Amino acid sequence: VIDFFPGYHLLPHSGKQHPAVTMASLYDRLGGDGALDSLVEEFTALNLADSRIQAYFNGVDIPRLKVHQRKYLAKVFGGPNHYGGKDIRMAHAHLKLQAQHFEAFLESWARALTTCGYPEKLKEEAIAAVAALRPEVLDQAPVLTKRPTMQAQDVDDDEKEASMFDLGMKLVVSTFFGKVKEHTSLQKYFEKTSMTKLKGHVRAY
Repeated sequence: VIDFFPGYHLLPHSGKQHPAVTMASLYDRLGGDGALDSLVEEFTALNLADSRIQAYFNGVDIPRLKVHQRKYLAKVFGGPNHYGGKDIRMAHAHLKLQAQHFEAFLESWARALTTCGYPEKLKEEAIAAVAALRPEVLDQAPVLTKRPTMQAQDVDDDEKEASMFDLGMKLVVSTFFGKVKEHTSLQKYFEKTSMTKLKGHVRAY
């Protein structure tokens, strides 16, 4: 069984001598717990040094925070789920974070990945995974793939940014599946799959 995404278990066609195909999780490809420890250390140091967001860490138990961050990111990246803290939306709701604060966190995360020496493609995947947490961290409604038509002047800055993020995710998912389908060894797994529906589920996830 190949688990590309939750809810999609792709089985090889019936026949003999099908080689086992596996796809390592992002957690594994980043290096597991040891690598996440280093990433979180760098990420936290950058956040504490950033004047845009450092005030949010006043009075926070930083060692405890780093443990929670590592466990939560392990879960998000497809690794072991040992996170026992608050729901991420509830944990951040009282902070009333704005779009610019989330962008600062995301910049720190990108810089941490660069400092730790990850290749560009893996770095982009790890950034996208954290970027997908934006609605929960900012306590926003989930980003919808379809929005009612409205006048540009009625759309505030946050909604514009959310729309751009949605378009970006569509591009990432479409590009990913375009690359997957280029591999002849994988094409057979998608013969009876509605790609439109699959892409929609992946974007929502």
